[in-house]
Amino acid sequence: MFVDIRNFSHFASLASPEEIYNYQQLIFPQLIDLVYQHSGFVHQILGDGFLALFSETNESVSKINALSTATKLIDSFQDISKNANFTSQLGIGLHFGNILIHQINHPFYQKILISGWPIIIARRLEQLNKKFNSQVLTTEEVLNNSNNFKNKAKFLGKFPIKNSNHHEKIWQLA
Repeated sequence: MFVDIRNFSHFASLASPEEIYNYQQLIFPQLIDLVYQHSGFVHQILGDGFLALFSETNESVSKINALSTATKLIDSFQDISKNANFTSQLGIGLHFGNILIHQINHPFYQKILISGWPIIIARRLEQLNKKFNSQVLTTEEVLNNSNNFKNKAKFLGKFPIKNSNHHEKIWQLA
């Protein structure tokens, strides 16, 4: 799951570092709590968004947890951002698949990395929200075996994934 706060760059260009810090301290702890409540974890915060992963032994449970989290993040963000001096929306991209968690062996760079095509697809979907004026986009892979969410989703079509020869069936949840 990739989560992005829309128009954050514009806000940051007008705000002081302290105002940006205060905004992040208001928003991120509550959003991160929602991820953890659904058996996910936030791997990395990237200034105006984050990468979250959901890993259960049962794939269907992981997918449902990610879908549930996405819808709750959208609802919660609206409430949380009312208390901020900057209102916006979230953009969320969801995909599912095998990834590799590893570390680069370098004495000056000790960080856990996550690699794999599903991460790239989730990021591309998050970016496609701008094109579709949506907030949550997911692939059909995530919706498989999640009929409750699939019944609420809108099929947008099969689209190419930026900078690849790959295409995905994309669904809009919000």
